[in-house]
Amino acid sequence: MTQIQHWAVYINNQSHKHSLIEQLFSEANPPNGFETLKGLKGALFSKPALDNFMEEEIKHDRKLLTSSTPQSLQSMSSGERKKALLNYLLANAPDFLVLDNPFDNLDIDSQEYLKKVLNNISDNIAIIQLISRSGDLLPFITNYYYLELTELISINEPSSKESKKNNFLNRDIPPALNCFTYSHEYLIKFKDVSVRYEEKFVLKNINWKIKTGEF
Repeated sequence: MTQIQHWAVYINNQSHKHSLIEQLFSEANPPNGFETLKGLKGALFSKPALDNFMEEEIKHDRKLLTSSTPQSLQSMSSGERKKALLNYLLANAPDFLVLDNPFDNLDIDSQEYLKKVLNNISDNIAIIQLISRSGDLLPFITNYYYLELTELISINEPSSKESKKNNFLNRDIPPALNCFTYSHEYLIKFKDVSVRYEEKFVLKNINWKIKTGEF
């Protein structure tokens, strides 16, 4: 049995990732290094993809991701939305998944859930992870690339990308334009704060303090 290949593509703000995604979904002509995807059916796990489903639900009342629940995508947390998207994509049995920074805006529990699911499916589905932070790298990745504008550059180790990135961080942070004296004990102080979207509580009876000098 042929081992499933998985890829990580390191990106930054200058990387043309949308162009790369289009190439990855070109069944006849995938990018160099991704030839095994030729003729395969893929699915995209990304924020824009999720936004499209949400817009379809709001404008046309088509609940594609939430058909099994009365809850709307708009009322869900980021973790719940991404879980619904992943379940929908997997139900369509893709041959490969393109993950565009999948752990953005997720709490620790949601990240762990997503990592567990992706690890479980990695024996049967190829994963292409577009990644901005090395800490998000999935453990089963077998091939590493760096996207320099539109050019895919093969790298041997994840640390190769980190060394490249750290070259940009060689100066001190500029000082503040203006300084002011703050004499109060607390920067932020919440007492019994609740936030609700329609009938769902996002925060409920929260008490939270940040003192001066704390982060």
